[in-house]
Amino acid sequence: MKVTLSSRLITWVGVPAALVLGLVVWNASRRSFDRVAAQTEQLSRLMARSHASELETELSRVQKIPEMIGRTLETGQFDTPAKIESFLRTVVEKNEDIYGSCIAFKPNGLGPDLNAYAPYYYREPQGTVVFEQLAKPDYNYFQWDWYRLPRDDGKAMWTEPYFDDGGGNTIMITYSAPFRRDDLFWGIATIDKAMSQFMREGQAVTVGQTGYIFIVSKQGRFLTFPDESKIMKESIQDVNAVLGQRMLSGEGGFLRTRDPWKGRTAWIAYSPVHNGGLSLAVVYPEDEALADARQLRNELLATGAAGLLCLLGVLIFIARTTSKPIAELAHRRGIFLEPRAVPSGRQRHWR
Repeated sequence: MKVTLSSRLITWVGVPAALVLGLVVWNASRRSFDRVAAQTEQLSRLMARSHASELETELSRVQKIPEMIGRTLETGQFDTPAKIESFLRTVVEKNEDIYGSCIAFKPNGLGPDLNAYAPYYYREPQGTVVFEQLAKPDYNYFQWDWYRLPRDDGKAMWTEPYFDDGGGNTIMITYSAPFRRDDLFWGIATIDKAMSQFMREGQAVTVGQTGYIFIVSKQGRFLTFPDESKIMKESIQDVNAVLGQRMLSGEGGFLRTRDPWKGRTAWIAYSPVHNGGLSLAVVYPEDEALADARQLRNELLATGAAGLLCLLGVLIFIARTTSKPIAELAHRRGIFLEPRAVPSGRQRHWR
């Protein structure tokens, strides 16, 4: 009876209690895991939007410079090469967040003696401001997009990033603003942002332990990327077509997909940079993104397992301590009796 009562107590009380406790712990761990994972996803989205907003604000601020240059030239106060070059040098020296600036006049814009005139000042890595005349035989600036497109469209715009061979000799993005004289096109004023500036800023951002930020152009070309051999040579469509399509849609979002650098599973939040037509992505390796969630889940499960063991131990102890005196009492009072044979027709007696 001792064994029977103990077994029944454990079976009918312990097992259901253990199942209920296990279900509660598992549900709590799953909900905690989902909550931490959702918080990590939200953090990735916020990080992407934040850095994209910073980049957009920076580009918005510097694009006012060529517009100011154009308005100043339209007043006519700078009408000679010497005055124009002095003015342009001052602009570059006072605006350290730009790489360079150019004033490119239309053919014979400054008179019949100058078929082409495009003074350009840019900042070298050590900070020195250097002069370059872009009106030269090996650099026909009339054919470059930064001059041709805003001239033809009649409005200011950001160009697709390019390598300025013969000008600044670096990968850059240019904002060009046309200016006029007597209501006719007169030339283009520009500012340049070197992509190396964006690369330094991106590398300074911490995304988990091995995550990173990268930027693509409106055509999908890598402008900043951990593997520098891919910059301006490959596009996001080449390494992850689905992610490339999403990023070039001009909208922000979140995608669990393959890391375009190392091929591992990653959480990628992306956000557009409307100024410049760029798109920025934050890559968070899934193992790192879910590390806190998994740790919390494992701790809850371990706590639940320990609670189950304690519960079973208590039940076994109670069952044994309860069934033992009952069995002894039954034995002393002779509850378990065997029937005694009696003559047929008479009432059966028990002893």
